[in-house]
Amino acid sequence: MKSTVARIVLLLLLLSTVAVRVHALQSRDTMAASFDIDAAIKSLIRENGLPLRENPAKPPSTLSVAVYFQRQECAAPSVVVPFDLNFEALPLLARVAPPQSYTHSFFYLDGSWPEQDRVLIFGEWLRHAALNLAGATPFLPVKTAVVVAEPASCQASVRLDWRAIWKRARVQTRIDNEWLREDGGEAGRFHVHS
Repeated sequence: MKSTVARIVLLLLLLSTVAVRVHALQSRDTMAASFDIDAAIKSLIRENGLPLRENPAKPPSTLSVAVYFQRQECAAPSVVVPFDLNFEALPLLARVAPPQSYTHSFFYLDGSWPEQDRVLIFGEWLRHAALNLAGATPFLPVKTAVVVAEPASCQASVRLDWRAIWKRARVQTRIDNEWLREDGGEAGRFHVHS
């Protein structure tokens, strides 16, 4: 009798653990699917009080992914270019921000590099993807990095924390705000349509 009760308790514990894990994976997948790198970049720039500039390239041009912003102390704009981890960003970057006029810094999750190093960036993704399985990383390990091009002749007075783009809490807040807007600000209410 005691062994049957213990087995039932263990089975219920196992089933509840699996259910919690499945729910966590679905939540993570929803976050990754709704991640908008463009909105995250623009939000971070605005939060730091820097004005956005219009991108001269329009879709369907590949150059239209660049986000321009202006630092008060700089004559030329700064440029942020998101790119897929498997993509060689330098040819695109050379067209947007020539290396003789700009300094480049590559950012992805918790790492930053002066040059694009795809092995190190992939290692950063792998580390955070593994930590993500256990829920032990504050970042959402999507496969999109950014390169920031600053005018070479200008010293920036405000340093932006580009890691914030991938912070899970920021992504979740944006998803929640979007859901509230779509729901007319009445999240959590159920409507019966007749």
